Amino acid sequence: MKCIKCDSQLLLPIGEKHSPVLILGYAPTYDEYQKGVHGSFGSAVHVVLRQELAGAGMAFESTRYTCMWGHLPNKQEADLEWNLKRALEEAKGRKAILLLGSELLRVFVPEHSKVLDVAGLKLSSHLLGKKLVMAAPHPSTVQHGNFGELRFALEKFVKLASKL
Repeated sequence: MKCIKCDSQLLLPIGEKHSPVLILGYAPTYDEYQKGVHGSFGSAVHVVLRQELAGAGMAFESTRYTCMWGHLPNKQEADLEWNLKRALEEAKGRKAILLLGSELLRVFVPEHSKVLDVAGLKLSSHLLGKKLVMAAPHPSTVQHGNFGELRFALEKFVKLASKL
């Protein structure tokens, strides 16, 4: 499938279509883009995410997963708006949304710019409305020492999301 704004290959969301939980990344990894699918099992990012979610008590497969950018990001404003609209459509009807990384945090909760400052805390987002919104460090950052912060945020998210 192609992006109607820029004609790039578009990666579609994966997982349970009607899941109350949405995990939202900022952009697909280059590996995902090359393979044409989110959540590539060989991707180190998704191996970490799947393992840590499972350890916290939630199967990745029971969630809905997508990225705000459905393709590799570019600097076209119309593309950004179109991709943001797609992400907001995917968020409709969800009870809990996990934002991965600081880039995404700045889009949906602009008063916070560093995910490590708010990881594992309930957040308020005027774009996402009244639902459980939390942030976690992007799984790719665990190689930089954020493993504990990612695990803490995922455990908190799973605990709160399971009560919804």
